[in-house]
Amino acid sequence: MKKISTLFLVLAMALTACGGSSDPQVALSAAITSPADGTELQLGAPVVIAGKVTGGAVKSVQVLGDGTTIATISNATAPGEYAISQNWATQQTGSHVIQLRGLNDKGDTLIATESFFKIKAPQPTAAPIPTATPVTPTPLPAALITPTPKPALAITVTNDFANVRQGPDATTTLVGRFDKGQTATVLGKSEDGKWWFIQWAGNPGKGWVLGELVSLSGDAASVPVVKADGSPIAGAAPTAVGATPVATATSAVAPTAIAPTIAAPTAAPTAAPTTAPTAASGAQIVVTNAFVNVRTGPGTGYAQVGQLTQNQTVPVKGKSADGQWWQVTFQSGPGGLGWVINTFVRFEGDAASVPVVQVAPPVSNTATPTTTGNTGGAFFVALVNVPTNSVADGKAKEVLLALYNEARAEAKLPLLKYSSVLEKSAQGHADDLAKTGVGSHTGSDGSDPRTRMTRVGYAGRYAAENWAWSRSAEQAFDMWFNQEYPDGVHRRTILSPNYTEVGIGVSTSRSGYFFIANFGG
Repeated sequence: MKKISTLFLVLAMALTACGGSSDPQVALSAAITSPADGTELQLGAPVVIAGKVTGGAVKSVQVLGDGTTIATISNATAPGEYAISQNWATQQTGSHVIQLRGLNDKGDTLIATESFFKIKAPQPTAAPIPTATPVTPTPLPAALITPTPKPALAITVTNDFANVRQGPDATTTLVGRFDKGQTATVLGKSEDGKWWFIQWAGNPGKGWVLGELVSLSGDAASVPVVKADGSPIAGAAPTAVGATPVATATSAVAPTAIAPTIAAPTAAPTAAPTTAPTAASGAQIVVTNAFVNVRTGPGTGYAQVGQLTQNQTVPVKGKSADGQWWQVTFQSGPGGLGWVINTFVRFEGDAASVPVVQVAPPVSNTATPTTTGNTGGAFFVALVNVPTNSVADGKAKEVLLALYNEARAEAKLPLLKYSSVLEKSAQGHADDLAKTGVGSHTGSDGSDPRTRMTRVGYAGRYAAENWAWSRSAEQAFDMWFNQEYPDGVHRRTILSPNYTEVGIGVSTSRSGYFFIANFGG
């Protein structure tokens, strides 16, 4: 069943102008006719995927089941029209999701649609119950009475859905999903008490769910603290999960690209340098951007420990092997050191005299993220501390632009310029969503992103929109960039070479904010 949550739901549309299309008059549309949304099929019944995608700029259609590519259709049945008829063999019971994505000639998603359905196991035939002759039980001596086993702790999903992850962290791989009301047995909890380790019917059989999305039945203090793989932590005392609710589920589905409600990411443990740096005489960097993030290692996979602001000057101690990152003096960093990407600073001194510092890869107390399905690009993990004051400080737009460009710089892509024109369309839509309280790419007047951008005078060939409801700009970015599969549409938009500029809108709604990012190129 399709579920649209007004909290923490993120969708993205990547739209392209019709220039160069074989039939620019064909409008973008996508529909799945089979299996219809909410359909229930018996295990063993054929799953026939049928639908249609149209669009003058559409050059192929990607068919996905549970996030994995089933087929790519390149032959149009008519100019700008692709009729889909594809069989899918799956023998797993529970919820499933089908997606159709219309792609342009560069592989960018122009339009997408999805349908949720369930596969149910056949009901067993009840066997006749024989008539039993009443027998008067003989009381057992007290020493022989076996105590009744304590019932297992369980969680029940209270949110519209809860994602199951490989580890107790919002950046680890998604392995399934529970719907509201489903339950699962609790096997353990994380050290910080925010995640439950559960047993469930899907593959791999065990996983982690965020406590705030579920409710627990039982004594939270009695739940053992376990590692990411479920093994006990020696000497760890049980930690109550406080008032944080928790979830349980009897069936699950591999998650879609829709990002769930998330908690603030847990900062990755600091990776200690394997080579002690020698200070380069007189070498320093000057921050040229509004600010630059300082991390524990040379990459966005390392934890953020702070920021340097524009025109701030700090001594350089070392550099990364690829020359993209500078190791600098930073009091709040481990050992008084930190790393900044070279894109946002100006180096002063003799770069050749700066020693290369070898740093261990970023380590984590959770399972290593893996890629599943169609991995259309590199999986960048940008683990950030998520403050709640970036909006209050009036820096939300600066923060988002810096995070976008940090990710693009590491991917060796041109940086995005800030567009005041795109900001007008983004801010207008953010204000519109705040009034209705419902997140969507469709405005209250029925407008789509391209229409809104055209209204304010934007005439670029490429256009895209990301939206999120979140409590901070950092959290919104984390949802767009880290909470999806490696080829998720939001990450692909952020890292697409088609886009050269961005405008951002922010508007208050309830206890959070609607964030809109309009991309153009």
